[in-house]
Amino acid sequence: LKALMKTYDSNKSGKLERDQVKQLLTDLDSETPPGTAPNDTELDFVIKVADVSGDGALHHNELMAAIRCWLTYIQLRVEIEEKFEKYDVSKTGTLSKEELKPYLVELNDGQSVTDEE
Repeated sequence: LKALMKTYDSNKSGKLERDQVKQLLTDLDSETPPGTAPNDTELDFVIKVADVSGDGALHHNELMAAIRCWLTYIQLRVEIEEKFEKYDVSKTGTLSKEELKPYLVELNDGQSVTDEE
């Protein structure tokens, strides 16, 4: 992790800002053509998951969570996109409560789910 921080912390701030995180994720993604950067939604998600300090940047202690999140996502990207294609009937890029419910039923082996769940 220290080597990654040293490599990507180009301004020596002790943390990775958004553009530096984007470059790190681009370099880690072996599932797309080289140089393919994450889109803004993907980048926002990884930062939101890992940035426990809430400052919009990744510190050394937050870096592993970001890397794990990104590697898991890129391994499951096709499956996630397929699920969105199936359940995002409004084609908004998000699942409404009404769209989410059938997906949860599928995950629950056909058992219905309550609105609270």
